[in-house]
Amino acid sequence: MIPQKLTLKGIYSYQQEQVVDFQKLTAAQLFGIFGPVGSGKSTILEAITFALYGETERLNNRDNRQQNMRNLKSDQMLIRFNFLAGEDFLQEYCFEVTLDARKKSSNFKRVQKIKQNGRWFQKELHAEEIIGLSYQNFRRTVIIPQGKFQEFLQLGPTERTRMLREIFNLQRFELSQNVKSLISKNEISKANIQGQLQQLGEINSETIVEKTKQLSTEKKTLKSLQLKFSRLNKEAIQMSKLRELVEKITLQESKLAEMNARADDFKQREARLTAYQECVAQFKSPLEKLADMETQIRQVNQELAEMKSRESTEKPRFEDLTHRFEKAQKEFVKRDRWQQAADDLQVLRRVRKLTESVKLTTSEITRVNETLAEQASEIDKKSQHQKELFEGIKQLKRDLPEPEKLYRLQNWYKELALMDEHVRQQEKKIEESQQSLLDIQAQKTARLMSESLSFWSASKKPEAPLPDLLRMLTAEIKQHQAHSEKLADGLHHLRVQAQLETFANELQPGAPCPLCGAKEHPAVMNVQNISKQLALQEAEKQTLDARIAILQDAQQFFQRLHDQQVTQEK
Repeated sequence: MIPQKLTLKGIYSYQQEQVVDFQKLTAAQLFGIFGPVGSGKSTILEAITFALYGETERLNNRDNRQQNMRNLKSDQMLIRFNFLAGEDFLQEYCFEVTLDARKKSSNFKRVQKIKQNGRWFQKELHAEEIIGLSYQNFRRTVIIPQGKFQEFLQLGPTERTRMLREIFNLQRFELSQNVKSLISKNEISKANIQGQLQQLGEINSETIVEKTKQLSTEKKTLKSLQLKFSRLNKEAIQMSKLRELVEKITLQESKLAEMNARADDFKQREARLTAYQECVAQFKSPLEKLADMETQIRQVNQELAEMKSRESTEKPRFEDLTHRFEKAQKEFVKRDRWQQAADDLQVLRRVRKLTESVKLTTSEITRVNETLAEQASEIDKKSQHQKELFEGIKQLKRDLPEPEKLYRLQNWYKELALMDEHVRQQEKKIEESQQSLLDIQAQKTARLMSESLSFWSASKKPEAPLPDLLRMLTAEIKQHQAHSEKLADGLHHLRVQAQLETFANELQPGAPCPLCGAKEHPAVMNVQNISKQLALQEAEKQTLDARIAILQDAQQFFQRLHDQQVTQEK
């Protein structure tokens, strides 16, 4: 491998983009990298290793490389390594690693490219196959980390042999194992062939001629048997089909006989069904309407009883309040004049509310009574109309008009019944639509007055239309989400500060810094109360996220109510 160019940005001490051009350095065959402690010498070698193998000596897989390798003042991290490899080092490769810290849960993105005919093509490549070295041997021979050269010199015979075999491709000269394997396979194949020959016995030309004639005879016999089997198989298939047809005919004949035996029963059932349908056509609608009226009367009576019970409950309370007011007035005459006036106004306000409640109850009772009277009058009218129709039918039967007139009259009554049925259906649909709209309004009010939405100021406006509530909900959700994103950014900053605080507290004089490697620490970072601020902001963000979830759920609920309302209004 011959390095060509290395581009670094946002890694360790390299905040801005830096480019190392190895072509000028390798032209002299020998070059050095010098600088003070913490200037980034080891970073160059570590970046090359991480770009090729995804491993580093300083950090393992359990460490948070996204935070520990990245320069905290930079939002992006970039490593791009161009090198030559292959036969005569004529093939150029590019291994690139990027990280965008602005995205949450961001991971390293690795891209490998190969240059062919002057153009770069993205392809999945492995450094071990291109260079011919594993990560362990690469760090032992090409890039030896600080303090690890002694380990390279003290390798055991087995490890040193394995490393040299991999570096110089010596396994191509180890043929003993391949030869043993080939001999073993040949011996097994030879034994199998000899066993097969022993089973055949003594073979000569006469035996071969005899066996050939016998084989020819057996082939002819087999062919004749196959033709006979094919013919018999066709006959068997035809007989099977014929048997199935006979069974089907027998089954159908038995079903026909059974149906003929039950013909009288079916005729009786048909007559009963006709009579039932005529009764349903004549009496079903009036009976259903009567049952609905009785149900409504029971409901109104129940509501009336509840209102009377409420009135009897509120009356003692009103008397008690009046008594308490008189007593308080006698005991607190000497108090401040304005305070007394305020108390009087409060009591009057309660009295007015109770009076309005009683008036409302009385008006509802009156309205229910009027509704009952109207419904009773409607029932009387329908009953009278029904009696008139029956009388007309009786008169028509007595008069015995001509068949054609009777037929026209019958058609007229059928059309009248259909029109009445249509009117009843339309009235029922209107009532159902009105009830659905009332239910939607009740659901909206109940949801707005629920405890989960008490923090939302618009929940105190149950009279607001659903479209306005949806617009206010959308605006509120956007406002909360924007605030949540700001809190998330602040939490990320605080977590970084907390990690830096941990590193600063663990620093020891003379020990290398885990971030930059420097052994001198002239200005240690001093941060206080980070954990308390972090806990407060995390609690605030959890509360805000919970409110966003509640508002989104309410938005979906009100959207369904709005869709139902639009459908009912149509």
